Amino acid sequence: MNTFIKKYAVLILLVLGFATRFAWIWNPPNVVWDEQHFCNFTKGYLEHKHFFDIHPPLGKLILLGGLNMFGATTENLDCAIGNAYP
Repeated sequence: MNTFIKKYAVLILLVLGFATRFAWIWNPPNVVWDEQHFCNFTKGYLEHKHFFDIHPPLGKLILLGGLNMFGATTENLDCAIGNAYP
């Protein structure tokens, strides 16, 4: 095997992975299945409501932290499927 490929295999895979992950990140430009659930649970955390979620809350809490940093409120979060991203 070529020594160049051996030496830089991790870097090549990292660049290819980054390119394929973020190439079409904004397609589709509207809310679809999982985004609705994450948005609704994040709204529940923002409103300090009690609810049951079978999944671990780390992803939703990260979203909540970002929303808190930018001063988001529940009025400007519209989670319906088919709506444009807020």
